[in-house]
Amino acid sequence: MNRLPRYEDSGFTVVEFVIAATVLFVVAMGVFSATTYVVNSSRSSSMKVAALNLANEKIESIRNLPYDKVGLTAAGGPVAIPGVVSTQETIDDYNVETDISWARDEGTGRALYKIVQVSVDWNSGIPGSISVASNVFGKSDLVNTGDLSVTVVDWATGDPIPGVYVTATYEGGTIRGQSADSEGEAFFGYLPTGDYTIDVQKAGYIWDEALLSATTVAPDLLTNIVIEMQTPRTLRVIVEDSDGSSVPGADVVVSRTNMDDLIGVTNASGMASFADLVAGQYGVHVSATGRASADVIVPLDETASEPMDVTVVLPERVGLVVQAVTDGGAPVSGASVSVFGPYPSMHSVSKTTSTNGEVSFGDIVNGRYWIVVSKSGLGNQSIAVDYDGLNSPVVVTLSPMAQGSIKVRTMENQWTSRPGERIALTGPDGYFQEVVTDSWGYFTFEDLAVVSGEDYTIDYAAKYRGNGTFNKYMADQSVTVSPGQQTVVTLEWR
Repeated sequence: MNRLPRYEDSGFTVVEFVIAATVLFVVAMGVFSATTYVVNSSRSSSMKVAALNLANEKIESIRNLPYDKVGLTAAGGPVAIPGVVSTQETIDDYNVETDISWARDEGTGRALYKIVQVSVDWNSGIPGSISVASNVFGKSDLVNTGDLSVTVVDWATGDPIPGVYVTATYEGGTIRGQSADSEGEAFFGYLPTGDYTIDVQKAGYIWDEALLSATTVAPDLLTNIVIEMQTPRTLRVIVEDSDGSSVPGADVVVSRTNMDDLIGVTNASGMASFADLVAGQYGVHVSATGRASADVIVPLDETASEPMDVTVVLPERVGLVVQAVTDGGAPVSGASVSVFGPYPSMHSVSKTTSTNGEVSFGDIVNGRYWIVVSKSGLGNQSIAVDYDGLNSPVVVTLSPMAQGSIKVRTMENQWTSRPGERIALTGPDGYFQEVVTDSWGYFTFEDLAVVSGEDYTIDYAAKYRGNGTFNKYMADQSVTVSPGQQTVVTLEWR
């Protein structure tokens, strides 16, 4: 008897189930991704078409504006081409950015027409962006206009500096502004003619504003200017006494032509720091109570990248201090200072002023003194002071004296000189000099002070002739000396 084969019932193993589930998941994800991509692609295409339409509508609306209105609003700061167009807008899911610039003539560089560029981006679906540009032509109603080109370069290398924010302020108060392009240029078209003040700003740079005064924009012309920017420099003034110890609390004034004075005070370490300086030559004046002041000239290195230190020594003032200065306040070095006193004693001490115009008399007791200051070419000055132990300087001003000269010739007669003859000259402020003429009978009195209303006198000069008689020249001849001139006097024998 034949038997049919016998099969036992059996199910999926765990391994087979996992494999099957994985395959099914992969297939499902593929289908899902494809479906999602199709949906997103369709949405992205729709977004792109909508963005393109939005950009074209924006450009078309700008084309319908009066030509002089085709420009950006000044919201958030000045613009290069002012008008009524918003720089940035949000419309539904789109960010719209509009920029307006000038197309320029290749030969003259002047403005020709306007270029409008509209950029639209979105983040919905697959993020994207589009950009559309168009030229806008028209006739401006503005008259008496010109163009301005501002190029900004590195002072040290001459390379252009892009991204510098440039503003041009009209004399009436209107401001135009924009960032320099990759060539360092900011261009302003169709500006009203007149004077403009230019300013440039960029982090890490400064410029010497004294080098550029008002810029004039002329009608129907392109005005070109170049501005050099440089990295800022720092000057540190270190003040010490004669022993090298720090002097805190000293007043420091830094000055430069066409620049407002910078004022600082030394800290506990005797230092005063001045930042954001352009390269150039600076004058530094340092003073402190109880000390002599000092002036130094500092050439701030044009290539300095580190702070420049300059040390100034302020010696301590001792006793009676006298300072000689000119009418303009400049110190007079090498002036003779004599101090007489204390009253009623007339003991005298004389010294010469140093480079800062000062001299100190340390062994001076309190009392009244008579001070006489003089220097060749400057008038003598005298002053009475009551010294009380304080050492603030007694300032004496020496005014330049007008000077002239007298040239004297001694003659036997109108044809023959008489050399070796004695002559004497007296004049203002007790002037007296007695001399002998040279081998040609000449002598010149130099550096004679010109005093209004006072003349010089040539006294008679005598030479023993024998038998108790003398030959002599003209006696007591009055001579007027003029500033910067030489007066010639001839003395004939009698």
